[in-house]
Amino acid sequence: MNNTINLLPNKKGGQGTDEKLAKRLRIFATLALSIVILLSVGLYLAIQFNIGLPAKSTTTSTLLQNPKAVKLLLVKDRLKNISMVLSQRNQYNTVLGAIVDNAPADVSFDSVNIDQNTLDITTSSASLESLGTLLDQLTELVDKKQLLKSYSLTSIGVTEGQSTYSMTLKAIIL
Repeated sequence: MNNTINLLPNKKGGQGTDEKLAKRLRIFATLALSIVILLSVGLYLAIQFNIGLPAKSTTTSTLLQNPKAVKLLLVKDRLKNISMVLSQRNQYNTVLGAIVDNAPADVSFDSVNIDQNTLDITTSSASLESLGTLLDQLTELVDKKQLLKSYSLTSIGVTEGQSTYSMTLKAIIL
């Protein structure tokens, strides 16, 4: 028989080590759970008592209870937004005014379409010379960089029965 085989558990290993590991895991789990609970309660209290929020929000909420203050705030907000829109708005009336004022008298504007910075114009006249004069004046506006960045002649045609010439052009507004 072999005397070197030991069937009894050793003091260093075996069941004692497993119990110590289980005890450490229980302590760690308890600590982690208590930290999570404390943070949750703290966050709940912070939300309930508005801790860390600026004082302006409390004054705004008290102002909102007064109907006159609500109307005043609404009017101020709308005025601010209107002034912002007006400052960013393109002045299409000046562009169209400059084009129409410089056009010869026998040129009629059949349609005008404005999209963002693009201007589509359809004109007609009994004379090609008048349409040419209008194109020359538009070229001057582009050269001077006053109101138009560029323009292109999209189409030109003639109506035989009425003896009128029509022209469509597209311009890019500055």
